[in-house]
Amino acid sequence: MTISQTPPLYLPRPREAVGTYLRIISINDVYDIKNYPYIETVIKSLKQTAEDAKIIASLNGDFLSPCLITSLDGGKAMLDVLKIVDIDYLCFGNHEFDVSMDVLCDRFKTYEGKCLNSNILDLPIVDASGQPLPKYDIVDVGSHRVAFAGFCTNDTNIFRPGTDLNIQPIFEALKETWSKCSEQATMLIPLTHQTIAEDRELVKQIEQDDQL
Repeated sequence: MTISQTPPLYLPRPREAVGTYLRIISINDVYDIKNYPYIETVIKSLKQTAEDAKIIASLNGDFLSPCLITSLDGGKAMLDVLKIVDIDYLCFGNHEFDVSMDVLCDRFKTYEGKCLNSNILDLPIVDASGQPLPKYDIVDVGSHRVAFAGFCTNDTNIFRPGTDLNIQPIFEALKETWSKCSEQATMLIPLTHQTIAEDRELVKQIEQDDQL
């Protein structure tokens, strides 16, 4: 008996692409740990079948909570799974801070992936090497150098009551981040955790700013 296997997911090369191109797999709000195997399958397939492309997978917030398991273990299981899933970048959403800051700090001490924090000021969370979380990261895409930065919503009304964070408005933080990396990169791609309407407004602000 022959058991057929599901063919790997394949997306054709964009017609407009010239040379090496960038493809971004952008995910957010994963509330059920059982969804991560499907996410890993998609990411792995697209990376394996890419033709002259740089594939970046990002998880833009709410990757720990709201989740029943996280309410019991403070995000340990969700973050343990993310150590296996081929995610290039995390950035924070409001629900990460459903977990207490002390517990978050402990959790991220064991996470060796990259979590970008570009607009939460004075955040005490450090990475596995003991360094503050990076504001941006740069990757080579053909002849281009592309910076990625992670921005959390600054709408404090949607955070858990009592959450005490100093969050810089995203557009203001984006300009500041670009000023720091513009000599190293040819472009900056913001990974955001906010509403679609707020993303559209951010695009308008970028288009209207002569310095960006």
